[in-house]
Amino acid sequence: MKAPSSSQPHSDSILWALPVCQMAWEQTPPAVRDYIDSLHQQIQDLEKQVDTLQGRVDKTSKTSSKPPSSDSPFDKPKRNPRKSSGKRGGKKGRRGKGPTLLSPTEVHWIEPGPCACGHGELVSLAPYYTHQVIELPPIEMDVHPFILQQGTCSGCGQTRKAQIPSAQQAGYGPRLTALIGELAGMQRSSRRLIQDFCHSVLKLPMSLGAVQKIIDRVSNAIVPHYEAIATLARQARVGYIDETPWYCQHELNWLWTLSTDTVSLYLIHPNRSKEAFAALIEDWQGILVSDGYGVYQDWVNPRQTCLAHLIRTARGLSEKRDPHLAACGRWALKALQTLCHMAKAPPTVGQWRAWYARLCRLINCYHERQDDAVR
Repeated sequence: MKAPSSSQPHSDSILWALPVCQMAWEQTPPAVRDYIDSLHQQIQDLEKQVDTLQGRVDKTSKTSSKPPSSDSPFDKPKRNPRKSSGKRGGKKGRRGKGPTLLSPTEVHWIEPGPCACGHGELVSLAPYYTHQVIELPPIEMDVHPFILQQGTCSGCGQTRKAQIPSAQQAGYGPRLTALIGELAGMQRSSRRLIQDFCHSVLKLPMSLGAVQKIIDRVSNAIVPHYEAIATLARQARVGYIDETPWYCQHELNWLWTLSTDTVSLYLIHPNRSKEAFAALIEDWQGILVSDGYGVYQDWVNPRQTCLAHLIRTARGLSEKRDPHLAACGRWALKALQTLCHMAKAPPTVGQWRAWYARLCRLINCYHERQDDAVR
């Protein structure tokens, strides 16, 4: 191995890493000192690489933007269940909460049997408790055949054929259509499961193509509602925007959302790009709350980084091997958690100024660093 040139400057900081005194170091030949200095620099570089790679391995949903489903099932924190002196369930003296009484379709009055003494009849009967039984009525499909007739005109001899009424052309009524739309949209049931449900519960044979046509009808029917939601979302002063992978027919798409205090607008787009972002917001110019995605960072209007993302980043930083980075992470994590508590318990003017002063001090202490503390 070729030793480094003796003309290469070496740092005195290496003395803190070697078990030698200043005199012994100065008596060491320059070529050896340069070589030791280069090895020390290599060790520092390798330690940084190990720290970076270890940080990737140690990333979880609590220290990064990874989804909780990516966490290892063997690394879940152990819970310390609270010890209770009593049994499970409601405690003695606690007011219970029974089922909600619904509007009855039929009322049954139950009278007590004869008294065991056998010497008289019961008088002053009064209700003291209502036991409710809920049952599904027998499910029977309403089938309405529309028999189309044809006839010959007695005047000209032409054949006239009746046409299917426009309201019945789909072949399935609005209630059945709404039920299948609910199963597919809100309950996330597959087309195959919906087909099985119709066959086993409704006793209705239905092809997968028919299921898809009904779902398409529901999609077309809710377009005006979707447009109304989009209008409200794009008029909001503050918008929370995020995106996530969305597979459609085994192809990668992206599900975008613009959420406000009142509505959430969703958009499925084939790309995760500036064009998709523009298609979601259109002419919206409000305050953007988002993660650190580059498209969001180019937002020219006011933007607030999502505090949940910052908290996860700070927690990951607090677990770094570098003591300075770990201290920065703990400091930032405490400041962010305090800020979240302020949303529920508004601080006084003095408390706010003290918190803001600590935040400015945190920024001043680490803003010149070129590592994760700044990012």
